[in-house]
Amino acid sequence: MNIEPISFCTTPMYLLNDDQELMQGTGFFYIRKTKAGNVLFLVTNLHVVTGSDPEDKVAPVGNKIEFYFHRSPTNPRDVKRWRMPLYTQCGMSRWITSDTFPDSDVAVILIPGEVWKDCHVTALDVGSAEPFMKVRPTTQVALVGYPHGFYDQTNSLPIWKSGAVASEPEADFNGKPLFLVDAAVFRGMSGCPVIAYAHGGYETTQGGYTASPGFATQFLGIFSSFHTRRQFLHLATGSPDSGIGVNQEVSLELNNVWKAHLIVDMIENLDIEKYCREILCKCRPIPQ
Repeated sequence: MNIEPISFCTTPMYLLNDDQELMQGTGFFYIRKTKAGNVLFLVTNLHVVTGSDPEDKVAPVGNKIEFYFHRSPTNPRDVKRWRMPLYTQCGMSRWITSDTFPDSDVAVILIPGEVWKDCHVTALDVGSAEPFMKVRPTTQVALVGYPHGFYDQTNSLPIWKSGAVASEPEADFNGKPLFLVDAAVFRGMSGCPVIAYAHGGYETTQGGYTASPGFATQFLGIFSSFHTRRQFLHLATGSPDSGIGVNQEVSLELNNVWKAHLIVDMIENLDIEKYCREILCKCRPIPQ
């Protein structure tokens, strides 16, 4: 069975309060290479681990997350499910956020090596985000995740939804390190990776064109939220001037994508020894 590697990078994520499921989202794996070996991280949205939008400034809910690893590159059905506490014994959060843009909807969690040592982990890395394809408005992208928790549960594989870049990707939209994607995206995909892709060839960042017989991909960022507008819908029984109707939210099918460099900076610049000393070593026992 020939599976695209990025399909193995993702996992459905569930925010739990003890055994009660509070919400579902998407996460993906990222590996940082160090002299001591590979260090694995789980990347998702901050609101997936807290249960609320960062701008709401409310107390987090939930105390653990559930996700899975694939054990085999040839048998996607074989997965290892894992539950992980979100807090240390003294109440420190296990996730980290961006120092350069603290209000970003991105959270990263270091996963201990003993948790995934018996699994076949495919992950993004710093090279995945290295720009070699020219990305511009209308560039085709894929969002790989679990809309409303829907996916191939038999094979434990995600859904690929397609879209296109909808804002100038090198500009920070509204002053934030994000850009917009035009796509039909749904709840449950929060935290999914956004990938630029090309078949047969692509325009390079230098302005040339490279013919490629395969499937070229470049990691662009992480989807977090979509834009809506409230409109008043008149009921059929009322005239436009009657004021009889209901307010409804209408999706613009425009979605926020936090840029990949934000995630790369968070992980590649993390003081891993300090994290292990102050957070990992003080975590509550992992429930089996």
